[in-house]
Amino acid sequence: MLRRLPYRETPADLQKLIDELQQNGDYLVVENDQRQAIACVTPLPDADEARRDEAARKLREILASVPESPYSEEETVQHINEAIAAIRRQASGQPVG
Repeated sequence: MLRRLPYRETPADLQKLIDELQQNGDYLVVENDQRQAIACVTPLPDADEARRDEAARKLREILASVPESPYSEEETVQHINEAIAAIRRQASGQPVG
């Protein structure tokens, strides 16, 4: 059965823990002496479904505005690897070109 407890009625230590979890996005798993999980404390997201839908729509618009790469995935990986190799050569004092 689900029990509800108003935040203002929770003990101060629990309020402090919840506030910390909300700030860093973490959650807490409480374990017994046998290291078995017996409870989990996690803040619920504050964004409602409409806000998430709006954010997703904006992200889709941004992604749609980015031009497609003229390179294949393999070519892109090759260019990245070549750039990394050139940076490493430069860092070691070897000629780049």
